[in-house]
Order: sequence, then C-alpha cells, then structure tokens
Amino acid sequence: MWGLRSSSAAASVFLQCFPPPQALDLCVQLLELGETALIVSDAKAQNRARDGPDLELLSGKEKAALANRKRERGNFYYQQADYVLAINSYDIALKVIGSSSKGSHGEAELLEVKVKCLNNLAASQLKLDHYEAALKSCNLVLEHQPGNIKALFRKGKVRC
Repeated sequence: MWGLRSSSAAASVFLQCFPPPQALDLCVQLLELGETALIVSDAKAQNRARDGPDLELLSGKEKAALANRKRERGNFYYQQADYVLAINSYDIALKVIGSSSKGSHGEAELLEVKVKCLNNLAASQLKLDHYEAALKSCNLVLEHQPGNIKALFRKGKVRC
C-alpha cells in the first residue's frame, strides 16, 4: 500500500490500486513546490525501489534514451485506456528532456523524443476532454515542427 500525507493539505491519499513506481510518481506530482510529505509504503514495495539516475550527469543521448523509455511506458498506459497514468509518464519524460545535461550531444534525439511525448500527451489530454491542455501541447509541437501532421490534426480536433 502506498499513501501520501501532506503537511499543507491535512489530508491523506492512499494509492492502493497503483503499482509502487506509479504510486510514487503520482504522490510526487500531487506535491506543491516547497511542500513536504510523508510517503508510506509496505516493506515489499520499498525493497523494489531503486535510486534513479542524476539527470544532470547524463549526456543528451542518455537522457533521450531514458525519456523514450518513460514515453513508451506512457504508450502502454494509453493502450490500456489509462490516460491519467499515460499523461503522468509523458510529463516525467518531458521533465527528463527539460533538465540540464552535460554537453550538447544528442540534442536532435532529445527534440525527437520531446515532439513524440508532446503529441502523445495531447492525444491523452483529448481523451480526457482537457482541451486547453491539449491545445497547449499541440502548440509546443508546432513551435518545433510547424508542419507536424499529428499536432495539426489534434489542434483541429480541439477547435471543433
């Protein structure tokens, strides 16, 4: 069992229905900047936890590979029609891409994964009727690739 007790909200959220990594991801997403929380889990889940890489020490290519794995996890959730977890996975991938890294190698790969994540994010947001968020995601894609067919199509769906 995973739970979150927030210092500012005086509330508890229990995420029993999620596997440990996704529960932890959701707990972190629920926190506000500067907020502290106590995250409670059972011993079995704690033994499966691993330290993640220090993103600032990764090269652009390594970050692109990590972000792509997070994107693929989002694709899995999208195919399961679990759009909330898909959005969460795409957000994590975008945070990996947006973090500073050593060197400038792999920028093309990072941009490619970023565009894929934003397109997939827009698709998930549309499934949840989050039209403003989907429009923002599409516009971010179009800033990098003005002729991106998927982004143009999804932007058209938002406008209809």
